[in-house]
Amino acid sequence: MPVRTLLEAKLKVFHEFLSASAMLMEGLVRENMNEIERLIEQRKTLIGKIDRIDGEIIACGKGKSHSSDAEPALNSLVRSISDVAHRASRIDDRCRRTLADRLDTLRNEISRTSHSVRQTDRYRTVRDSSARFFDIKT
Repeated sequence: MPVRTLLEAKLKVFHEFLSASAMLMEGLVRENMNEIERLIEQRKTLIGKIDRIDGEIIACGKGKSHSSDAEPALNSLVRSISDVAHRASRIDDRCRRTLADRLDTLRNEISRTSHSVRQTDRYRTVRDSSARFFDIKT
Protein backbone atom coordinates (compact mmCIF):
# COMPACT_ATOMS: atom_id res chain seq x y z
CA MET A 1 0.00 0.00 0.00
CA PRO A 2 1.39 3.48 -0.83
CA VAL A 3 2.71 5.55 2.07
CA ARG A 4 0.31 8.38 1.20
CA THR A 5 -2.68 6.03 1.57
CA LEU A 6 -1.34 4.78 4.89
CA LEU A 7 -0.82 8.31 6.17
CA GLU A 8 -4.34 9.25 5.12
CA ALA A 9 -5.67 6.20 6.96
CA LYS A 10 -3.62 7.12 10.02
CA LEU A 11 -5.00 10.68 9.95
CA LYS A 12 -8.55 9.31 9.75
CA VAL A 13 -7.97 7.03 12.75
CA PHE A 14 -6.40 9.90 14.70
CA HIS A 15 -9.53 11.99 14.04
CA GLU A 16 -11.62 9.11 15.43
CA PHE A 17 -9.28 8.98 18.44
CA LEU A 18 -9.67 12.74 18.96
CA SER A 19 -13.45 12.40 18.84
CA ALA A 20 -13.41 9.48 21.29
CA SER A 21 -11.16 11.49 23.63
CA ALA A 22 -13.55 14.46 23.59
CA MET A 23 -16.50 12.16 24.33
CA LEU A 24 -14.49 10.52 27.13
CA MET A 25 -13.95 13.92 28.72
CA GLU A 26 -17.71 14.57 28.57
CA GLY A 27 -18.39 11.15 30.09
CA LEU A 28 -15.96 11.88 32.92
CA VAL A 29 -17.72 15.15 33.69
CA ARG A 30 -21.08 13.34 33.78
CA GLU A 31 -19.49 10.41 35.68
CA ASN A 32 -21.18 7.96 33.31
CA MET A 33 -19.18 4.77 33.98
CA ASN A 34 -20.70 2.75 31.12
CA GLU A 35 -19.79 5.43 28.61
CA ILE A 36 -16.33 5.87 30.13
CA GLU A 37 -15.58 2.13 29.91
CA ARG A 38 -16.87 1.94 26.32
CA LEU A 39 -14.79 4.92 25.22
CA ILE A 40 -11.64 3.65 26.90
CA GLU A 41 -12.03 0.36 25.01
CA GLN A 42 -12.68 2.25 21.78
CA ARG A 43 -9.53 4.30 22.28
CA LYS A 44 -7.50 1.12 22.93
CA THR A 45 -8.79 -0.31 19.65
CA LEU A 46 -7.90 2.89 17.79
CA ILE A 47 -4.40 2.89 19.29
CA GLY A 48 -3.98 -0.67 18.02
CA LYS A 49 -5.02 0.46 14.53
CA ILE A 50 -2.53 3.34 14.64
CA ASP A 51 0.24 0.95 15.71
CA ARG A 52 -0.58 -1.41 12.82
CA ILE A 53 -0.56 1.45 10.31
CA ASP A 54 2.80 2.61 11.70
CA GLY A 55 4.17 -0.90 11.17
CA GLU A 56 2.99 -0.85 7.56
CA ILE A 57 4.52 2.60 7.00
CA ILE A 58 7.85 1.36 8.35
CA ALA A 59 7.68 -1.72 6.11
CA CYS A 60 6.94 0.46 3.06
CA GLY A 61 9.83 2.78 3.79
CA LYS A 62 12.54 0.13 4.03
CA GLY A 63 14.84 0.17 1.03
CA LYS A 64 12.76 2.67 -0.94
CA SER A 65 13.47 6.24 -1.83
CA HIS A 66 10.57 8.66 -2.08
CA SER A 67 10.11 10.94 -5.06
CA SER A 68 10.76 14.59 -4.26
CA ASP A 69 7.44 15.75 -5.75
CA ALA A 70 5.47 13.55 -3.32
CA GLU A 71 7.29 14.78 -0.21
CA PRO A 72 5.35 18.08 0.25
CA ALA A 73 2.06 16.15 0.25
CA LEU A 74 3.47 13.57 2.68
CA ASN A 75 4.88 16.31 4.92
CA SER A 76 1.48 18.00 4.95
CA LEU A 77 -0.15 14.74 6.05
CA VAL A 78 2.49 14.21 8.73
CA ARG A 79 1.90 17.76 10.06
CA SER A 80 -1.87 17.15 10.12
CA ILE A 81 -1.39 13.90 12.01
CA SER A 82 0.91 15.64 14.47
CA ASP A 83 -1.63 18.44 15.00
CA VAL A 84 -4.51 16.02 15.67
CA ALA A 85 -2.31 13.91 17.96
CA HIS A 86 -1.33 17.03 19.91
CA ARG A 87 -5.00 18.06 20.31
CA ALA A 88 -5.87 14.56 21.51
CA SER A 89 -2.97 14.70 23.96
CA ARG A 90 -4.28 17.94 25.47
CA ILE A 91 -7.72 16.39 25.94
CA ASP A 92 -6.08 13.30 27.46
CA ASP A 93 -4.24 15.54 29.94
CA ARG A 94 -7.56 17.14 30.93
CA CYS A 95 -9.06 13.66 31.39
CA ARG A 96 -6.18 12.67 33.65
CA ARG A 97 -6.56 15.84 35.74
CA THR A 98 -10.31 15.28 36.03
CA LEU A 99 -9.73 11.71 37.19
CA ALA A 100 -7.03 12.79 39.66
CA ASP A 101 -9.37 15.44 41.11
CA ARG A 102 -12.18 12.90 41.44
CA LEU A 103 -9.80 10.45 43.12
CA ASP A 104 -8.77 13.11 45.64
CA THR A 105 -12.43 13.89 46.36
CA LEU A 106 -13.21 10.20 46.93
CA ARG A 107 -10.14 9.80 49.11
CA ASN A 108 -11.26 12.74 51.27
CA GLU A 109 -14.81 11.38 51.53
CA ILE A 110 -13.50 7.99 52.64
CA SER A 111 -11.21 9.64 55.16
CA ARG A 112 -14.10 11.67 56.63
CA THR A 113 -16.26 8.55 56.80
CA SER A 114 -13.50 6.62 58.58
CA HIS A 115 -13.06 9.51 60.99
CA SER A 116 -16.81 9.55 61.72
CA VAL A 117 -16.81 5.82 62.44
CA ARG A 118 -13.93 6.26 64.89
CA GLN A 119 -15.84 9.07 66.62
CA THR A 120 -18.96 6.94 67.03
CA ASP A 121 -16.92 4.04 68.42
CA ARG A 122 -16.55 6.00 71.64
CA TYR A 123 -20.30 5.85 72.21
CA ARG A 124 -20.60 2.12 71.83
CA THR A 125 -20.53 0.01 74.92
CA VAL A 126 -18.20 -2.91 74.94
CA ARG A 127 -19.50 -6.04 76.59
CA ASP A 128 -17.14 -8.70 77.75
CA SER A 129 -19.86 -11.30 78.08
CA SER A 130 -23.42 -11.83 77.02
CA ALA A 131 -26.26 -10.20 78.95
CA ARG A 132 -27.53 -11.99 82.05
CA PHE A 133 -31.09 -12.03 83.24
CA PHE A 134 -32.01 -12.54 86.85
CA ASP A 135 -35.07 -14.50 87.84
CA ILE A 136 -36.51 -12.31 90.57
CA LYS A 137 -39.84 -14.25 91.00
CA THR A 138 -38.36 -16.95 93.13
